[in-house]
Amino acid sequence: MNKDYIGIEGIVGQYVDLLNIKYINMDREKRLKNLTKIAKRIVEFSSDDDHREIKEVVVKAAKEYGCPEEHIRLEGIEYPDEIRW
Repeated sequence: MNKDYIGIEGIVGQYVDLLNIKYINMDREKRLKNLTKIAKRIVEFSSDDDHREIKEVVVKAAKEYGCPEEHIRLEGIEYPDEIRW
């Protein structure tokens, strides 16, 4: 395997949603400044406390409701109806 390979198979989609929504809610200038930071958080998700916490909540809820993890939606994490680029 390539030593530079970064596997993201274990990342929970709800974490990516959280980062996406934070990014979408930034103004254009702030988005340009923060793109690399967001990308870095995705790459380093396995050591990110937010990801760890979200994953715990999602796994627990999926077990409780007997559904796949990707069907769990977190309260307060919703995409806006309109996105201004």
